[in-house]
Amino acid sequence: MSRCNDGIDSVNDFPNPVYENNNAKHEDSETDQTEQTVPDERNRPVALVPEYLESLISGYTKNRRADIIKIRQLVQTGEFEEAQRLAHSMKGSGGGYGFQKISELGASMEIAAKSLDGNKILSGIDELEKYLDTVRIEYIDEDD
Repeated sequence: MSRCNDGIDSVNDFPNPVYENNNAKHEDSETDQTEQTVPDERNRPVALVPEYLESLISGYTKNRRADIIKIRQLVQTGEFEEAQRLAHSMKGSGGGYGFQKISELGASMEIAAKSLDGNKILSGIDELEKYLDTVRIEYIDEDD
């Protein structure tokens, strides 16, 4: 059984979920993480999120929106090291919440920050913002 959430709610910060053997859990699955962002019938990206993370998702996406603002400010002030740290955090957390695209964008922005490439970082931020504005979240029961 799955449920969808088309809206992004604002809530308090939540810790990063930690669970054992997440990759091993999906090793034999026909759906890999890259398929979690395939477009839906309205050509929006779809994130398949485990049902047990549902209470954390609005806080996670709220924090990514705060990162968008912060990284834009950091690029303007030339604070690439801090921008790199935030991008690295996104790279590490996105897939764990079911948002592989956030991990991919975080990795790209991290590399851009290491190279002091503000334009590439801002391009990644624009793409992240568009993704958060359009992604459809589908909650899945991993027991099925």
